[in-house]
Amino acid sequence: MKTFQFELACFHGFYDSIWTPCEYSIGEALDERGVTLRDEWGFNYKDWQKDICEFYTAKYSELIRDELGVENELQYSFLCSPKEYNFETDQIFVDMTVPNLNKFYTKVQMLMWENKKYLSEVIRRDFTSRDGFISFLPNTFDDWFADIQEPRILAQTIAYLLNAKTRQGWDMGVDELIHDDMEIYEEHYMYPETEEAKAEYEKLLETEAERAWNREHWPELPFAWE
Repeated sequence: MKTFQFELACFHGFYDSIWTPCEYSIGEALDERGVTLRDEWGFNYKDWQKDICEFYTAKYSELIRDELGVENELQYSFLCSPKEYNFETDQIFVDMTVPNLNKFYTKVQMLMWENKKYLSEVIRRDFTSRDGFISFLPNTFDDWFADIQEPRILAQTIAYLLNAKTRQGWDMGVDELIHDDMEIYEEHYMYPETEEAKAEYEKLLETEAERAWNREHWPELPFAWE
């Protein structure tokens, strides 16, 4: 068994992406609860991001195993976020464990060779320096194939291969596929910040508890009152 650090290169970050908490959903959830002091509620971004990262890690591991046939275990390690989002976005780093490191690299290189045409095109497209962009990685398939043990090349290669496979099966990339399977809801991370909002929320909880008790203990009438 061998464990090493690995980036989930398919992840598009939390800023201005599908992983950005939806303000409309948050507002709608508060409205459904009967909250009137909406502006006095906060959102627990720290816990939200942690739970998303752990969920994403588990799904990424499944995709590597099921779509690429590569045995692995991923354990979420940390989230790296830039101070400004002008040129970079959030990156999820994990601890990857594989049964046999040499077999792992051999399997990845075999997949690379099977997808040589596709990889040659996307590597050249994404890693050729141009105005406004300086590439810190080579832009040829042969260089990537020879240097597959370089962490950034390995992470990006896995991402390219996964995206190619998922688009064939579901017509969507890894990021969209994982998001489509998400069952983490924004309303679970909202909380009242002010004393007034907390008091209103306590009253709403009492009302909800009373309604739940009534539903449980009062039988439904066979007709409606006029």
